[in-house]
Amino acid sequence: MNGTGRPKLLYRYRPFGFPGDERELAVFNENILYFPKRSQFNDPLDCTPPSLLATREELEAFIDGRTEEEFPELTAEQQQEKALELKQCAPEELYRFARELAEHFGILSLASRSDNSPLWSHYTNVHRGFCLEFDASKEPFTAAHEVRYTRRRPPFDLSLDSAAYRANAENFVLTKHIDWQYEGEWRVIIPWGGASYPLPPEALTGVIFGLAISSADRNRVMSSIELGRCRPAIYEAKVNEKKFGFDIERLS
Repeated sequence: MNGTGRPKLLYRYRPFGFPGDERELAVFNENILYFPKRSQFNDPLDCTPPSLLATREELEAFIDGRTEEEFPELTAEQQQEKALELKQCAPEELYRFARELAEHFGILSLASRSDNSPLWSHYTNVHRGFCLEFDASKEPFTAAHEVRYTRRRPPFDLSLDSAAYRANAENFVLTKHIDWQYEGEWRVIIPWGGASYPLPPEALTGVIFGLAISSADRNRVMSSIELGRCRPAIYEAKVNEKKFGFDIERLS
């Protein structure tokens, strides 16, 4: 961690050694990073908007304010027509619309530790994969936000000021149930997901091989690194013979 509480390095645990795993090599040989959509997550409750607990008057005032900010390209008359169209929707329809909007986001999940045993088991094909190490001071990781964990959904603030609207958006994608707290997750959010985006070569600073990665898969990764412009340090997880766990050692 640095002085601001932000980690200096962020990690992404990746599976490997399964049919169709070639996409995992793109970060090395093409220098691109895939941003999944929420529908690709393993938790169907993730990024689910809170219920709108508001009077009809509050909801309509909120729609008026948001329509003006969200559709600046429209004329004042067109904005009024758009707001009227949205006001005809039942609150349940607006909730469904909000969920559909969430499907567009690209959400890159990251961790602040490289030695999190549950993450290695859950997200690297039981240690047959690897963990990517990124410099958090490089793009796009400078935009990473820490995930909050709670037992209750955050309220949806119908205030019309932009600060409250930003808080709604952050709560929407950066709050998870407390059962997921062990992940210590950070997220980079972009408007469109389900696609790959360029990665600055210097942002990838390390690759950590899992305990159970095969020699063949290790060689595939190393060959892909040679094809790309990233030159990460290479590490491997090694069983600790004295403690219940493993160590991460740098290879020469």
